[in-house]
Amino acid sequence: MNIKFSRDKALWLFNEALPKRQPDGVMALDSEGFQRLYKIVSSRPEITMIFEQFCANKEADTWTAVDLRKFLLSSQKQDPGSIEACDMMIEAFEPLEENKEKHLLSVTGLTNLLLSPQLYAFDPNCAIMHHDMTQPLTSYFIASSHNSYLMDHQLTGTSSIEAYISCLMAGCRCIELDCWDGDDGEPVITHGRTLTSAIHFEDVVQVVKDYGFKISQYPVILSLENHCSIPQQNKMAEYLQKHLGDMLFVGPVKTSDKACPSPEFLKTKVLIKAKKLPEELHHDAEVVDDVSDTEDPAAGGNVGDKIDGAALGKLKKTEKISKALSDCVYLKATKFSKFGGNEDDKFFEMSSVSESKITTMLVKDHTTIISHCQRQLVRVYPAATRFDSTNFNAIPIFDSGCQIVALNYQNHNKATQAYKAKFRDNGGCGYLLKPEFMRTPGLDVGLFEASRRPWLYRIRVISGQHLPKPPGTPNKDIIDPYVTVQIIGREYDKKKLRTRMVKNNGFNPVWDTQLDFKIHNQDMAVLRLKVKDQDNTSYNTLIGHYNIPVICLQQGYRHVELYDKSDLPLELATIFLHVSKEEVP
Repeated sequence: MNIKFSRDKALWLFNEALPKRQPDGVMALDSEGFQRLYKIVSSRPEITMIFEQFCANKEADTWTAVDLRKFLLSSQKQDPGSIEACDMMIEAFEPLEENKEKHLLSVTGLTNLLLSPQLYAFDPNCAIMHHDMTQPLTSYFIASSHNSYLMDHQLTGTSSIEAYISCLMAGCRCIELDCWDGDDGEPVITHGRTLTSAIHFEDVVQVVKDYGFKISQYPVILSLENHCSIPQQNKMAEYLQKHLGDMLFVGPVKTSDKACPSPEFLKTKVLIKAKKLPEELHHDAEVVDDVSDTEDPAAGGNVGDKIDGAALGKLKKTEKISKALSDCVYLKATKFSKFGGNEDDKFFEMSSVSESKITTMLVKDHTTIISHCQRQLVRVYPAATRFDSTNFNAIPIFDSGCQIVALNYQNHNKATQAYKAKFRDNGGCGYLLKPEFMRTPGLDVGLFEASRRPWLYRIRVISGQHLPKPPGTPNKDIIDPYVTVQIIGREYDKKKLRTRMVKNNGFNPVWDTQLDFKIHNQDMAVLRLKVKDQDNTSYNTLIGHYNIPVICLQQGYRHVELYDKSDLPLELATIFLHVSKEEVP
């Protein structure tokens, strides 16, 4: 059970379970006695206190539907609707038939209700698509993967079709295809100039067709990094047309258009982002290669950087582009120069910026980046030095308006978990409508942010349930759990607090600790909760974690389910919280 009792406490529990004398004279528990013992040990005094607080008849041991409605309205800040709706909840969660018949809810029924997904901390309204999906594509944050083909390391890892399937089934809407000539005449996808393995381009296109719209109907963007010869580019174009057919969106781009189509308009469509020939060219051509979407880990710089000083007679690097492949491209990859450039930049042009470059721009160019991203899509990718596929905190970059922040989805670090939690909102469809101030041309962003009042979030960490031992823990050891709660967001919102440690109890530890957070930008912030086993002689081992967008956090008494370090759910393991918030004057 992962709990340790004193001898006196164990004896008390044993007697409370009503042991029976056996034929040999020994007092022991039969099967019914064991059930009574488990019920006593697993009782939830903290829920009993809530129950007693909202019970109108203090002599009764049940709630009426009126009591339940009062609890939901005043404590949980949610309107259940009619009394009949509360009756339906009682019918669903009350275990005793005699109570159901009288429309009464017991403490056990309330416990079952509080452990149901509809009363979890994550707002069920966020689990369905609820954003306006008719705005231009530039008005959304888009779930995006970097080097989507890799299962692990950037230099020596395995490329796999399964990596693409995993990304798409996780709601990712922008995936990367790093394309090179294959030895057998078939284009392949691999991390060039490294020891990573390769997979066929055609197989990936088939995966996009088969899995691209199982989780979300909204458009998939294929970000092509094209290093192929003309013949193999032609094969790429052939496979895109053959497998995607009408799913492939190529335009046309009208001169009268001022913005990208909306995700709603582009439902079940695949958009190609890559280098594109000028419209006036109607044949294969050699063009200056001044575009790069990734950094070359071997060279330490951009794979496709143009050599400066060509006007002085120095050599320009050029690249041949297939007309057939160019015709498949809707989003034209362009070289990034600076934010806030030409107001007449084409809406269908898209640039890519490295993590290291944009990090230096976030503070001084914050407003300019927001304005630029009202007109064009911008993709940000990890630094070339992240060989082990680690990730960076995407939230400050999102907060500057950049739509596509590509992370290594195969990684399970804090930044990845916060990122994936952010995209649980809006039904997990992979598109999040930006806050209105990021979509309003001409708005004084600095003045708006200065006038925004913060919110005070009070997170009361009450108790834990069924916390497992971390892998590798000796059988005789009992965990000593504590909880940390952290806000991940803009620099001024970052904060991390913790509870005390509870000794020798992973079964039902009680902390009852209130942690306060003042959050200025709740639209962008993610709340991260971790449970760890305290070890005074070595490293405090992770037991489980949970991440949630702050704007999806329901008030009141709420459970959160825990996940292990590989983001797999820990069966039955939960943390019980009370959440409240108020706007700071």
